[in-house]
Amino acid sequence: MDMKTSAANLSQEIRVPFNKLRISPDNVRKPAPKGDKQRFKLSIESLAHSILIVGLLQNLVVTQAEDDIFDVEAGGRRYTALALLVKQGKIPETYEVRCLLVPKDNALIASLTENIEREQLHPVEELESWKKLVDGGTGIEDVAAIFHVTPDVVRRRLKLANVSPRLLKACREGEASIEQLMALSVTDNHKAQEQAFFNVQMEWQRAPKELRARLTEVRKARRELKHYIASPHYNRAEAQKRFEALREKSNQAQIVAQDMLLNAADKIPPEDRADVVQAISEDDTSN
Repeated sequence: MDMKTSAANLSQEIRVPFNKLRISPDNVRKPAPKGDKQRFKLSIESLAHSILIVGLLQNLVVTQAEDDIFDVEAGGRRYTALALLVKQGKIPETYEVRCLLVPKDNALIASLTENIEREQLHPVEELESWKKLVDGGTGIEDVAAIFHVTPDVVRRRLKLANVSPRLLKACREGEASIEQLMALSVTDNHKAQEQAFFNVQMEWQRAPKELRARLTEVRKARRELKHYIASPHYNRAEAQKRFEALREKSNQAQIVAQDMLLNAADKIPPEDRADVVQAISEDDTSN
C-alpha cells in the first residue's frame, strides 16, 4: 500500500468551528509576494463572495494540534476567505467548516497533493458552464465570484458563444487557441470565421492579429458597399462587382440583404436611395 492510499484510509471528514482553526506552518501555500498582494487580496474577496453564494465546496485539510485546535494543512486561501467573512460579520466565529482530518505524519503529503493534482477547466468547458449559469439567470458578477475571475473575463469568454461549433471543437482538441477564437469572435458569421481560420496556407495567417484584421476588413467592405449604393455616384455594374467580391465571405442572411440593396437601388429615385439602404441595413443584424 502506498503512502497516499494509507493517508486516504486514515483520514476522516469532520466539522470544526472556524475559531478552532489556524494556518499550519507546514502549509505549502505561502503568503503572496509583495508585488502580488493586491491580486491576492482581490482573489480572496472573490472567493469569499463565492462561499457566500454556493458554500464551501471543498474541505479544508487539517491535523490535530491541541485538544480543540486544528492546523489547516491545505486550503489556506479558503481559510483566509472565511476569515474575511468573519471579520465582515457575514458568518459567525463559530461557523462550522467542513474539514478532512489527516494524521500529522501525512500533513505535508496532503498539502502537496491538493496543490499538484488540481486541474483547471479547459477554456471551452468554462465557456459552456458559464453560459449555462448566465442563461439560467445567474448574474455575471456572481459567475465571476464563483470561478474567482473578474466580470470582464466572464464577458470576454461568453463572447465565444458566438464562435462556430467547429472552431470550438478545434480549440478543445488543441488545434486552435483561445486567443485565436477571441480574434474570430469579432464577427458572428460562422462561415466567415471558418474560412478565415481553415482556408489559409500559412500558419502565420492564423495569428490572432491576422485573423482579426481579415474579418474586420470584410465588415469594412460590407459597410462601404452600403454607403456606395446610397451615394449619388452609384453604378450598378460597380456595385455588382463589389457584391461578388463579398459573396464568398458572406452568410446567407448577408447575401439576401445585399441582393435586396442592389435590387432596391435600381428601382427607386436616387434621392430616396439612402433611406432604403438604411432600412435594409437595420434588418441585416449579422456581421
